[in-house]
Amino acid sequence: MSTDHWKFPRHKAAMRRHKLSSPVAIAINKGILTLDQTFFDYGCGQGGDLCRLTQMGYKANGYDPFYFPDADKTKADVVNLSYVLGVINDIQERQETLLQAWALTGKTLIVSAQVQKTRGTIPHNDGWINKWNIYTKFWTEPEWRKYVEGVTGAKAYRIGKGVLVVQKPIVVELLAA
Repeated sequence: MSTDHWKFPRHKAAMRRHKLSSPVAIAINKGILTLDQTFFDYGCGQGGDLCRLTQMGYKANGYDPFYFPDADKTKADVVNLSYVLGVINDIQERQETLLQAWALTGKTLIVSAQVQKTRGTIPHNDGWINKWNIYTKFWTEPEWRKYVEGVTGAKAYRIGKGVLVVQKPIVVELLAA
């Protein structure tokens, strides 16, 4: 989708990072993301996590509709969807984006959102518009977990404030002798 179709400038929400994002750092610290796994950052923004992870020896790729629109959306052991859903003001598109990230997930999806409202915003649809005209959807922790579980159909586990992991079920195929 072209950015011309967006009512709000989502790309302006992408932060320039000087260190790993909180969801990725937590995933590494908890052993959810390891060097032997592939990693895909769905909605990677300016690519700060990808740069740092690659420098650390991780096999990392990413896609962003504004900064890296031509990048392939590739399957990976671990898929990260950090703070992306909260800037999508269309409810159906938000759900489709989560489902697309879930479809790319081989083992674990890391998904995060803002779970408290900030000041200086005005209501719009099911979220808020800030002074930079950026839409943001806020959830409470229970609402966030319920939303992610409802869309993916899998149990979500909290690993940090607004940060959930969802594991793909392990399918064991029995081979006939």
